Amino acid sequence: MKVKRLASIYILVDNLNVGGIQRLSMDESYWLKEKDFKNSILVLGESSQETTIIDIDGYYFNMNKIEIIYLGKSKATQFSNLIKTFRKTSKNTVVVSHSAGGTPLIFLSRIFTLKKIKVFLWIHQAITLSERGQAHKRVFYSLFAKKLFFGARHFQEEWFDFVKSSIWKFFYFKRGHFDRIGVFLPRVIWAGHEQVNFCGNLPSCSHIIFASRMSSWKGFEKFNDICTNLIDDETHSIVMRIGSKENNYLSPEVNRLEHSALNISPSAIYANSSLVHFYPTNYGEKVRYPQSIGLNVLEFLALGIPSLISQESFLTFPELQNSPLIYVVDWESLSDVKIAFEKAKTLDVQERMKEAKHLFGAISIEKHMNTIVEEFVRDI
Repeated sequence: MKVKRLASIYILVDNLNVGGIQRLSMDESYWLKEKDFKNSILVLGESSQETTIIDIDGYYFNMNKIEIIYLGKSKATQFSNLIKTFRKTSKNTVVVSHSAGGTPLIFLSRIFTLKKIKVFLWIHQAITLSERGQAHKRVFYSLFAKKLFFGARHFQEEWFDFVKSSIWKFFYFKRGHFDRIGVFLPRVIWAGHEQVNFCGNLPSCSHIIFASRMSSWKGFEKFNDICTNLIDDETHSIVMRIGSKENNYLSPEVNRLEHSALNISPSAIYANSSLVHFYPTNYGEKVRYPQSIGLNVLEFLALGIPSLISQESFLTFPELQNSPLIYVVDWESLSDVKIAFEKAKTLDVQERMKEAKHLFGAISIEKHMNTIVEEFVRDI
């Protein structure tokens, strides 16, 4: 394929901390690797001593031999290292940027190296979650991208609502393109993941899982409140946490009914009975179009694990609206949560997996990556 011979492909991120953007970036690289595209991940920082997405993927990352290029801490060092990197590449270079602030650096690198560097910027967060000054910066940085993409329709709607309500309405003429993201299914369902067993001696025990950052807007406090009323001998909780690199897999139980899983992905969780993922997000009143279906929800769906989520308009994933693996609940109503949980946990395993496979086309990263490749071909 022509683009494989002529293009150098880079994926730009602010860091490799454990989060949705980092998850997506790594999955993009895995997909490109599988399709025989040479690619590298550019990190606007230094190698971290904390747990990163690399540690979460573990052997799967090592098996794929993804090249990571750390650009340093300061802007000057980052710019210098970008110049060195791009001078070694082919004439045609494409950068998939998941960093708004890093996009101007790529633009300047193009000028200094005289290379044909195309940078495409993806937005993965509602702009209304940013302070107003930071929101203006994000809009300004986006001007340095050749094209602007949004991973969810909600983010696109809020972005242009902000532009229309600010001084930018007189100066900002860049179009936005909706490009739905997804997960790299071969990684999620890979049989080589080391399984962590919960309550193996209690085959009838169900588990509710929290798998996000422990912040109020991700719903950790609400999850704890619900656990107070829901946890008993037949229903335990699992909280997925990020800890030091040395403390992988399991930490001591918080108590007999509450479990803590350290530094693992959803693919590594095993329990003998029903698993249900709780995602009680609350983005606040500023966010007009909340996005309750995150990559964590998609990963659990791929594994046949249902999710209870906050209010969702299904603008981005309409295929999931009537899925038996998705339950929209009112987290303020304990009875609503209990009813949805009872339905979710009693789903037959075969029915779960049948629905998961049915949704593979909707939750896969494939269409997103095809969009990226089409941009490569168009510009080379």
